[in-house]
Amino acid sequence: MITTITGKNQVTVPAAIASRANIHIGTRLDWEPGESSDTIIVRVLPDTATIASQLRGCGKAYKRGSSSAVRNLVRERARDDSSFTPAAGRCLHRWLRKTAPLCTRAS
Repeated sequence: MITTITGKNQVTVPAAIASRANIHIGTRLDWEPGESSDTIIVRVLPDTATIASQLRGCGKAYKRGSSSAVRNLVRERARDDSSFTPAAGRCLHRWLRKTAPLCTRAS
């Protein structure tokens, strides 16, 4: 198939190639020179939705159990302070749950 380059260096991808490679409006193409001066290599880059769906769930391997950041803070506080009681930890946990949304909205 033969195409022509326009005055703005634009190229029309033939319909048969576009449908076979799933090229549509907004598809990004990676152009690089080939080994010889008359060869160009064009690669279809995946769209951001495809990349995001491929990355979904990848971080689960690095998650440390099901503990929350608040629970870890309470445990750390209990280790640091010998007068810290579980009841105080529950109070701190309730206070953090109430104030954390306020802190995130303000920033």
